[in-house]
Amino acid sequence: MPHRKLSPVEAQVHSIQEGLGITIGQIACALGKTRQDVQSWMSEESLEDAVLNNLRELAKWSTEWNQAWPSRKPDSTAWTDTFLKSVADAGASSEEGRTFWLAFLEKQNETALRRSRIPSVEELDRLLGSNRSTELQRSQRLADNIRSLRRDARRRA
Repeated sequence: MPHRKLSPVEAQVHSIQEGLGITIGQIACALGKTRQDVQSWMSEESLEDAVLNNLRELAKWSTEWNQAWPSRKPDSTAWTDTFLKSVADAGASSEEGRTFWLAFLEKQNETALRRSRIPSVEELDRLLGSNRSTELQRSQRLADNIRSLRRDARRRA
């Protein structure tokens, strides 16, 4: 079955979703609009110039992210409501919006660095001098590490 051609706005929205790992609702929040607004733009309904500029800037952010970290995608939970509303208030295409984006990138780098310091299950086994872990034990340790990361992220937010 042939795919239909995407409208320019629809292509940008899909690019942002895939590149930044965010939902249509999060895109709408970053633009100070509703999810329904974004969906109507994707159907080629009218779009204000200021909103179009901000949407283009979000697409630019997506491209920048993928060029900097082609193998790593941000988690949609990294995009807090506070951050998205700040972007909406400032405008993604404004200098202030750009400052928010650069701060977000810095925070993502810090998170990646912290995650890189988490020892693997094999390393934990070696450090603890224990026998090789079973798959269940590995899964439990991984889940514990993820919970710790999330708890740390909530404390910092």
